[in-house]
Amino acid sequence: MASLLDSVHSSVIDGPRIAMITSAIGIPVLAGVIIVKYLAPYFSKFMSAPAEGGTVSKTQKAVSRRTGYSEKLARLLCRSPYEYASFLQVWKITGRDKNFKMQFYPSLAYIPVFIFIILFRNFKDIGAKLAALPDSNMFLWLLYLGMFSVTLSLSLISYYENHTASWVYQAAPISKPGELINGAVKALLSKFFVPVYLVMSTMTLVIWGYKALDDIALVGFNSILIFYISALMSTHYLPFSQQPNAKEQSGKFLTVILRLLLIGILVGLHWLALKVSWLVVALIPVSFAACWSVHQQVQLLPWRKIVI
Repeated sequence: MASLLDSVHSSVIDGPRIAMITSAIGIPVLAGVIIVKYLAPYFSKFMSAPAEGGTVSKTQKAVSRRTGYSEKLARLLCRSPYEYASFLQVWKITGRDKNFKMQFYPSLAYIPVFIFIILFRNFKDIGAKLAALPDSNMFLWLLYLGMFSVTLSLSLISYYENHTASWVYQAAPISKPGELINGAVKALLSKFFVPVYLVMSTMTLVIWGYKALDDIALVGFNSILIFYISALMSTHYLPFSQQPNAKEQSGKFLTVILRLLLIGILVGLHWLALKVSWLVVALIPVSFAACWSVHQQVQLLPWRKIVI
């Protein structure tokens, strides 16, 4: 666009200017055609397919593959039938509920934006900043970044349009409703946090090398700890048991601030631990023990602490 204005102002047209003018006019038009003709219909079909009665055979095959994977994972991670059932329920509903996807997935789209802001901040001297990254500790923000977005899913799984089906919770002989919440937490961690964490860990290894392996392990346990503490701090609703309430869902500002504060504290402590060579490795079993302790507290939540 700058070349177009410059050509109009100077009345000079040459090869490079023609190429830039063509790109300035043609690329937006081409992008608009691709979005309107291909991407928008595909996205609309993807979002509406779960709400319709039938789907194409390819979709059915994909769902069948995802179901088989989720069941294997549930058997591996869950210790009780109720935990297993809750794991599969959350896994499947979050995969087909349009309201959940429309509220949660945009938060994941912010991750690449935050990566650029944290690592580079602007478009100036990107090459020099990239070359200086291995000598910095910026990988901490990169590794903890996924937890900023993924914790949103905890508050979203409490609400569901078909919440009246939650009567089955009270009809079933469940003595420890915490098992249902624990199964839901494990499903969210497995489905949303682990993929983001693996991508961030791979980026960290590529830029900072194997010297960051102990930090990657500590961040993994710390992130799980954050997730479980967030679940323990939140109002204890059973999965998909509440009627959607825009006012109540948007009124969790304090909870969000507390989560961000917790993440910030752990990032700060981890950064301080980097100043002592052996301390990061020593903190890994401590973080694991804390994860197990909070996991058990969630698992043993009684009915009197559950909001029906």
